[in-house]
Amino acid sequence: MTCYDCALQYSLLRKQFRDQPIASHQLVQEKLTWMINEITKAQLLVLQVGRLKDAGKVQHQHISMIKKNNVAMALECARLARDILGANGIADDYPIMRHMMNLESVKTYEGTDDIHTLIIGSNIFLLVQFRIKLVIPAPFIRALGDVVNPLWARLRVSACAENRD
Repeated sequence: MTCYDCALQYSLLRKQFRDQPIASHQLVQEKLTWMINEITKAQLLVLQVGRLKDAGKVQHQHISMIKKNNVAMALECARLARDILGANGIADDYPIMRHMMNLESVKTYEGTDDIHTLIIGSNIFLLVQFRIKLVIPAPFIRALGDVVNPLWARLRVSACAENRD
């Protein structure tokens, strides 16, 4: 939010092109609009997962979704704020670069983007795997699995056979 606030204030005060604030230009407005829209969505995402936690329904993939989404969004907001501030975006006079560097470290120590992707993906795979067991008959899985991957076929056939009984 600090990057957004800083970019908004700067764009209102910085005058360029016929002595107009840069906030009056559509490209700057588009960047600020995107930033506040994404910040609001991120806040709503956290609120929803907080409600799931209060209800005892939160799962690991929900936390990974929040971290993955919100860190990526905050980084993009910092980049857009840096763009709005131009050369001042990298100066110590404004907080943009400090936040950007902090966000890069958060992306790493919060369990890198790839790890969150794996957590979310593993949950999706479990859902897909469950649906496959219910929809695809075991003989078809045997035939398909022998072509694609014999080990996969053995695992899938045994799992399907258990569900059929």
